[in-house]
Amino acid sequence: MAALAAGALAVAGALALAGCGGGGGEKAVDVVGTGYVVSFPAGWEHRRTELTRSAADRTSLVSVTVLPLRKPYTPALFPRVVPELNVLAADFAKRQQGSVTDARTVVVAGRRSRQYDLLAGDSRERVTFVLRGRREFQLLCRWQRSEPPACDLLTRSFRLR
Repeated sequence: MAALAAGALAVAGALALAGCGGGGGEKAVDVVGTGYVVSFPAGWEHRRTELTRSAADRTSLVSVTVLPLRKPYTPALFPRVVPELNVLAADFAKRQQGSVTDARTVVVAGRRSRQYDLLAGDSRERVTFVLRGRREFQLLCRWQRSEPPACDLLTRSFRLR
């Protein structure tokens, strides 16, 4: 699981560097991905790749990346997965010359999930890992000025299918 999660963080980092945007979030549109539905701000630029759905404005980015897990995940494994995700988040932040400023367990799509706040220079990120079966869903929000409403929309609207 650790290698796949590291890959997910790398994908998220590349996406975050590729396009960022700001506030907004007036109206939302549902976006369908592999195994999920999520709402993104309607006025943002939406992109789609094989693994990722994203939306960005001038200073913020939200995305969902789906990666396969080598072994099936069940909620009973959560306590064993948390330390792995903690190390991966710290490693990712360090590679960006940043740090993890907060780590917590949250409920997303009715599942216990891990969420990390990262700070690297002027950029802030919130990465949330939602695991189900053989899939890892990585929800990313990146911003530069103030946290956009799209971050809350991302985790609040995310639904597994």
